[in-house]
Amino acid sequence: MQHPTAVSAFKRGLLPDGGLYKELTMYLCKTMEDVLPRAWAQVKWEEDVASHAKAQPKQEQRSA
Repeated sequence: MQHPTAVSAFKRGLLPDGGLYKELTMYLCKTMEDVLPRAWAQVKWEEDVASHAKAQPKQEQRSA
């Protein structure tokens, strides 16, 4: 089942310079079933980046 309006509305809520917006535009996701796995992958990536950023200052303190 296609929901181009839902996909379009979802994309409008994203930052145009963000990775997920770029990916959804490049790979022309037409259904929310196409969008959701990509969105969850983006969430996982952002959480991983954030956890590395939190760990970085702790590692620097240990080496000082």
